[in-house]
Amino acid sequence: MQRILALDYGKKRIGVAISDKTNKIALGHKVIINSLIEESIFEISKIIETNKIKLLIIGVPLGLRNVISNQTQETLDFIEKLEKNIKIKIEKVDERYTSKLADTFLKDKKKIKIGERDIISAKIMLQDYLDKINNL
Repeated sequence: MQRILALDYGKKRIGVAISDKTNKIALGHKVIINSLIEESIFEISKIIETNKIKLLIIGVPLGLRNVISNQTQETLDFIEKLEKNIKIKIEKVDERYTSKLADTFLKDKKKIKIGERDIISAKIMLQDYLDKINNL
């Protein structure tokens, strides 16, 4: 079975999570330092090829009233560039509360690694998606 990749896009970092081979469990994968969009897209394409990814989901940060913010527009622009460079299906998902949930997971941790919040956000988003497609 082919796997699913999730991205939590940010101006500085992109959190990456990948499903297990059964598409039931989200696994934190890595953080991509987002200094150049072209390099980030190249790194994402390598992850897709190496892990036999069939679907990429990416979180779109909408406001509480579905307002499009600067961050929303930046994410949509990134998705447009991805669609031109990556040949698998890309699905947009609501990521409104993933960062806050990630902060909850990290609040008791004394030392947080750079990008850990981004990876956890991608993992939360992916697990929610997997639960929905598996009717859990």
